[in-house]
Amino acid sequence: MSTKWKVFCVAIGIAEATAIGARSEEIEHTAVLDSGNMVLPTRFVPFSRTDTNTANRSLGVPQFDQSMGLLQAVEIEVTAHTDAAWHGEVVDDPGICAGANANMRVRYQHSPPGASAFGHEAFFNRTECFTSSVLVWDFNYPARNSTAGPVTPTVLDAYIGSGTVSVPIRIDFIQEVTISNTGCVYNFSADVDLEVTVRYIYSPGSLPGDLNCDGVVSVGDVNPFVLALTDPQAYEAQFPNCDVLNADCSGDGAVTVNDINCFVAMLSGS
Repeated sequence: MSTKWKVFCVAIGIAEATAIGARSEEIEHTAVLDSGNMVLPTRFVPFSRTDTNTANRSLGVPQFDQSMGLLQAVEIEVTAHTDAAWHGEVVDDPGICAGANANMRVRYQHSPPGASAFGHEAFFNRTECFTSSVLVWDFNYPARNSTAGPVTPTVLDAYIGSGTVSVPIRIDFIQEVTISNTGCVYNFSADVDLEVTVRYIYSPGSLPGDLNCDGVVSVGDVNPFVLALTDPQAYEAQFPNCDVLNADCSGDGAVTVNDINCFVAMLSGS
């Protein structure tokens, strides 16, 4: 009976066996973006209006070093902190009450490769009547955390290498202001600090019995195991990112028929 047939015959009886999970570890890389103090134009108006300023930036986060093991998943988290200020001044007649209502929004959106775009909006509102010549409102928006959806497995390659992953970021500064009398000037400024953390989840080193390198030992490894056993060169060509010694289930340093029984034992969980 051929070696391939022996492996298949034994595997038939354990086709429903539970896969053996690989040990997982995590490593994180964090990049920081400071938008700088972005100021919307000073206006001289007696009525309502809306102004917008948009900044498009990107952050480079280190890729996963494949020599550390098999990358299984990628998670992305963003922490944002926003400081903002609104400055108004009555320049015609400081003795006249100037009713000011200001809605200020700071929106930030991130679009990492392979994950849905995600973000938050910081909203500030203030209504006040001021008779002094200058009115300044300072806002401090608590830090917000947000997590992207899972990175699509087919895009994991974009996160592997020795370079960086580019995470595009869009920041919108929006002010909606109503001034009740003429002779007022005002501006809105905001500063956003962003921390983008990419978390790599991986199985370190090689996993004996995991011949298709999906991070688990299952019946999906039967055909690759047979290929590694019978034609190592063909196996390496078909699975260039895997180690043929994953088929060395006996641990003797070579892939031989002596590995069949222990491979079957791994499949059955015994």
